[in-house]
Amino acid sequence: MANNFEYYSPTRVVFGKETEQQVGKLIREYGGSRVLIVYGGKSAIRSGLLEKTKNILLQENLYVAELGGVVPNPHLEKVYEGI
Repeated sequence: MANNFEYYSPTRVVFGKETEQQVGKLIREYGGSRVLIVYGGKSAIRSGLLEKTKNILLQENLYVAELGGVVPNPHLEKVYEGI
């Protein structure tokens, strides 16, 4: 028999056309000031989404750093690179 436990995981999902425009304001709403954009391959760059997102964040005067080349279950070296 498993031990008793409580799990609390509030999640807010903002979904829809052009909702990426809200990302800076949402980060500010939660008290954020620094953002690490983590992405895998080059599709985020080729699609223009990375640059668009960075510009939205910069308009909110947020500090933005990038970490590309991230794969599922990254090696510890990549984690330290992000830190």
